[in-house]
Amino acid sequence: MVNRHERAMNKLNRYIAIHFLLSCLMWAPPPLRAQVPFTCEGQVFVLSATTPELAGLSISPANSAVSFSTIFSSLPVAIGALGFRSTDGFLYGISLGGQQLYRIGSDGAVENLGALALNPALDYLAGDISPNGRYFTAVGSANGAGQALIRVDLEDPGLAVQSVPLTGSLRIPDIAYAPLTGGLYGYESVGRRFLTINPTTGATAMLSAVLEAQHEAQGVFFDAFGRLYAYGSTSFGVASALFVIDKNSGQAVRRQTGPVYPVGEMASCPYTAAVECLVRPASTFPCSEIKYVYTLGNGVGPLTGISLEHPLPPGFTFTGLVRNPYGGVLSPVAPAGVFRLDNMSAPKGVDSIIITVEIGDIGGGGYKSRALLGGLPQALGSARPSDDPATLAPSDSTAIIVNRIEEDSLFYERFLCLGQSTVLDAGAFGGNVLWNDGTTSPQKAVSAEGVYTLEAASGCQAIFVSYTVTVASCPYTIELTHQILPEETFPCNEAVFRYGIGNDSGLERAGAFLVDTLPEGITVVGIERNPFGGSLDVAAPPGILRIDGLTLPLGVDSIDVRVAIGDVAPGDYYNSALLGGLPSALGPTRLSDDPRTPLADSTPVKILGVESDTAYISQLLCNDRPLVLDGSQYGASYLWADGSTGARFTATFPGLYPLQVFDGCRPSYVFFDVVAGEGIDTRFAEEKVKIHLGETYLLEPALINEGVGLFVEWDDPLGSSLSCLDCLMPLAKPLDHVVYTLRVSNGVCADTARITFLVDKSRRVYAPTAFSPNGDGRNDTFYLQSPDYGLLRSLTIYGRWGGMVFYTEAGALNEPQTGWDGQSHGKPAPAGLYLWKAEIEFIGEIREIFSGELSLLR
Repeated sequence: MVNRHERAMNKLNRYIAIHFLLSCLMWAPPPLRAQVPFTCEGQVFVLSATTPELAGLSISPANSAVSFSTIFSSLPVAIGALGFRSTDGFLYGISLGGQQLYRIGSDGAVENLGALALNPALDYLAGDISPNGRYFTAVGSANGAGQALIRVDLEDPGLAVQSVPLTGSLRIPDIAYAPLTGGLYGYESVGRRFLTINPTTGATAMLSAVLEAQHEAQGVFFDAFGRLYAYGSTSFGVASALFVIDKNSGQAVRRQTGPVYPVGEMASCPYTAAVECLVRPASTFPCSEIKYVYTLGNGVGPLTGISLEHPLPPGFTFTGLVRNPYGGVLSPVAPAGVFRLDNMSAPKGVDSIIITVEIGDIGGGGYKSRALLGGLPQALGSARPSDDPATLAPSDSTAIIVNRIEEDSLFYERFLCLGQSTVLDAGAFGGNVLWNDGTTSPQKAVSAEGVYTLEAASGCQAIFVSYTVTVASCPYTIELTHQILPEETFPCNEAVFRYGIGNDSGLERAGAFLVDTLPEGITVVGIERNPFGGSLDVAAPPGILRIDGLTLPLGVDSIDVRVAIGDVAPGDYYNSALLGGLPSALGPTRLSDDPRTPLADSTPVKILGVESDTAYISQLLCNDRPLVLDGSQYGASYLWADGSTGARFTATFPGLYPLQVFDGCRPSYVFFDVVAGEGIDTRFAEEKVKIHLGETYLLEPALINEGVGLFVEWDDPLGSSLSCLDCLMPLAKPLDHVVYTLRVSNGVCADTARITFLVDKSRRVYAPTAFSPNGDGRNDTFYLQSPDYGLLRSLTIYGRWGGMVFYTEAGALNEPQTGWDGQSHGKPAPAGLYLWKAEIEFIGEIREIFSGELSLLR
């Protein structure tokens, strides 16, 4: 993988070639033209790592997707570190290689402000400008590792440079100043943590949270509210991502994804004014009171004479100003249905205005509106529309749901398993609730069968609601385990396959069957134990075990099947059995699980032995320490040259030690060639690692070296699954089962260690069986979850009678916004049982269909 330093050097070489050609064609430089500053509107500027492009990061108003739009397709100079200056509205950048300071205007004019007194051995690829506009701070790096932190005094005509050492050899791809506090933040890519930097001393402090392995950050920036963001990639580089970063812990929350863009450097303009509009509650009833909260983020400095105007939705009436830290006066000439506050004064920082609004006797549905912050300086764009902070879409309207129920009575049914309870939620029917037992809380917890009624009223409407609760015993589960006895054996031997069946479903289950496709070279000898009845399918093909007509009583028992292991090569052979013929309500089939491991996985058949009739094993006898030669993995019986028949032999002198072994099929010879030398030893804490497809693993072998030199070599059978082949601790990312071999040498002695990776390629998708979209912040949305990366191609919800009540076509797993919020055709869907069906695309363009039942609780 080409790192950022190499991309920067490639980019610089392209610039050198282009400008050498231009120097041959042009005999005199063009006259310098006046520059036009940028209007600071919170935008984010991005330098491409592969082209001369300067782009802007933007969020689509339609679907909140991250995208990039070209500002200038080709800058005339290769820029490394980049920052926006609050005092003049220009971008500043330090050139790659030449270490000149450049100023960039909104008209595309680029002015060379002169050479900087910088260390020519360092590259300056990460930078930002302090909020007061005085210092351009940048990280000086050598081969990507930060060495120094420099500050260029932009107010000094001579562009004086201060440089301090940067503590630790850190790889920092980007830094950014907090506009409200002046703190300097960055991201360190080796430790995968965000950090703070003292711009005066260069001291760094790592934040506690570590970025997940599937994510990577390439740039950081702030907005006018002082929120820290990071842009990078997710799902191991499959897509780009925008993250919100907790400035105290460094915890990253992925907000949105988009197409991959080669980010070289980022700089934002948070030195502006912005306003966000929230409504509380977000869902209410006609003839009720609500509150609008306007949060003003001011990253500029004191603003005077500004105004806030909000044309309210039809039927909404402003009733009072609850909180106002900005002063000003209510406009006496504002039209009816419009809230307007004039002549406000806002200091630098973040604060909120709160007003109350009365909703009239209006129809149900969603009502959107947007406020306008006006009277801003021309450099900030004069006016700024409000934004709904609940979404990433820029300057979008704030919505409130008005629930108007036209019926005067509603009837619902609930089903509970014996011993379970549920909460009946009447909050969606009105603000004033009276249950038939006299209680007035909107929520009622119930566990007993019966009819629960209530009357709910809210200003303009009243309704009668009845819940009929039925309680009955429920089925639970059936499990299948698979063990091999003994766990390790040799070719031409026999073993027992034990299938454990546990029935905790509440009833005896008849008509089940067991089928297992045995690994190649293994055949069925016969059934040794079967308490479940049924019959062995003798017509099944060789290597296929099938038992039909099983009756599964309550409890746990097992079937033992003796198998013959043929003349197969040593190794681990994985297989899974299948238990079928179960009731559909329980899930008609079960795959077997290895009970020795915590994960649901296949069971290995471990075959030992010698792969050929002769094997030579090189051993090092270093520092005259006795060496134990172990032949146990090559056969079941042994004969050494001295006549001993044990599996192990202790060698005290160099030489050739022959061993004759018998593995059950044939005799073989193993020759241990013991050589003396200076000792070196390497090993792994675990020789076998189980990981899921797409995961990354850091290989950390232990090493003892009594020699002077050290030579390291890794064998990567997959070709490109290790991050390096000559370093001691590479990162492994295998996409298939693989055995890695590590060879170390000091020039005299050598040692070899192997580590096996077993890659689980199963697809894991989890769906809740119930949710309660009542606005309490818990289980409000039904959405699919998985630790594996996948794209949700479609999600459909069907009602009890088969009618479609919800459908979506785009999204990712683990994202609540891609799920169902319990609304159907703009209204809350009734409680009850629903069916869901989803099509999911996994890595490798593999698509699968999943479905299940879902209970909507209210």
